[in-house]
Amino acid sequence: MEKHIVGPGWARKVSGGLAGMLVAGLVLGGMTPALANDDLAAVTTVEAVEYAPTDTEFTEVLGGDEGVISPEVSIGAEVPEALGAPVVPGDPGEDAAVGEDGVAATEVDDASGAEAAAVPAAPAAPAPSPAAPRAEKVVPKAGLPGAVTDAITSKCTVTLTMPKTIKVGQSFQSFHVNTNGIQCLDRLKIALRRTSDNVVLNTWSIYGEDSEYQSGRIPLTLPMPYHLEGVIKGNIAGKYAVEISDRHLDGNWADANNLDWQTDFPTVKVVNGVVDVRAAASAPIKLQREVGGVRITSTVQRYDAGSDVKVGMPNTRVALQKKNSVGKWVTKKTVTTNSKGKYSTLIKDSKKGTWRAVVSANLSAFAVTSGAKSVAKKSSGKAKTKISRSYDYMTLTGAVKINAGGGYYKAPAGVKVRVQKNKGGKWSTFKTVKTNSAGKVKYTASKSGSYRFVVKASSTYKSSTSSAKKFY
Repeated sequence: MEKHIVGPGWARKVSGGLAGMLVAGLVLGGMTPALANDDLAAVTTVEAVEYAPTDTEFTEVLGGDEGVISPEVSIGAEVPEALGAPVVPGDPGEDAAVGEDGVAATEVDDASGAEAAAVPAAPAAPAPSPAAPRAEKVVPKAGLPGAVTDAITSKCTVTLTMPKTIKVGQSFQSFHVNTNGIQCLDRLKIALRRTSDNVVLNTWSIYGEDSEYQSGRIPLTLPMPYHLEGVIKGNIAGKYAVEISDRHLDGNWADANNLDWQTDFPTVKVVNGVVDVRAAASAPIKLQREVGGVRITSTVQRYDAGSDVKVGMPNTRVALQKKNSVGKWVTKKTVTTNSKGKYSTLIKDSKKGTWRAVVSANLSAFAVTSGAKSVAKKSSGKAKTKISRSYDYMTLTGAVKINAGGGYYKAPAGVKVRVQKNKGGKWSTFKTVKTNSAGKVKYTASKSGSYRFVVKASSTYKSSTSSAKKFY
């Protein structure tokens, strides 16, 4: 048996009986029908070779029992349902013109002037019986990056349901891909490509033999942080298109269904073909009942996938909400974080209640709602004052705290504190100072003696007196 190749742009002069003329004629005609094995028995020799341009795709012609592999055609090309008896070059139903030397006369294309290849004449012989119809195999052309090329067979249709969003809140962030678990897949690859800059986040392989695939839920994880930092260039956020590649049928399944795993491919249907990937945010709140209302404090952060740490979210809008009597959340105040993602604000509210913070989404992170926290109603305030001394400079330092019903907190700035000295067993006020933003006061004595601090009573809290400190 000999193997002879006819490639694009070339044709070979073939002899050896009717079958030889048949193959050469069909190549010149621009098509090679699938012939029965018996029809190829006479194709055994190749004589002198002459080349002439043709438009025929690469076609492999095999002698003996190996059959004929038809030319590759792109998806959507029309495939003949049945092929009848072959036709030799020339007008239909007429004998081809033959020159004096026994070679078919040369024809000239009026448009291009190119001469067709000369083909040796063959002696007349009984026409062979028509070949049995045989379906041609269609090999899909490679698609553009990101495209999911339709497969040759719909017998194996793999459905992949991607998550609509991936919230990245930790290293090796996990997510899941759901499948129909059909038992015809050998393997395929999934890639996520960011649409804004064409960066590929990662590529994952899926195997049909894995139990996760067969169960219908495949766990996948993002790469380690240092890998992400080099790929995402500082920010993982973006819209990522799903790409499918390297898909293959299971060999046993293909054989059982009269398919070829090397040239036949599964159909892959992707649900949610674009995935929104952004960082997860956090915004835990701290509530404090104060004399003037409810103070809410928080730091709004997002996870940075490249550095594997949480970073503050500056200039971020935060809605502070309180649940009303019918269970509906009502926004009481909206604040903006500072350059470090922090905020602290006082809301005038004297009643007990449950509060939360709602952070809007931005280009880097998804929206987040804090956990709900409750605060007691305002009650009669209490103050307490601690005093300390420094002997080097005879300095007294006081720390003032107030309890308005929700526990003690540092006094706000501006609380009046009296400085008193004991003279002859009696305490007298000789100076008044005010607390700073840290709730502290300071006084430097000029003479020895016993000193103390007294918080003056107000309409919202009672007075408080510190212990005494003495300088010698």
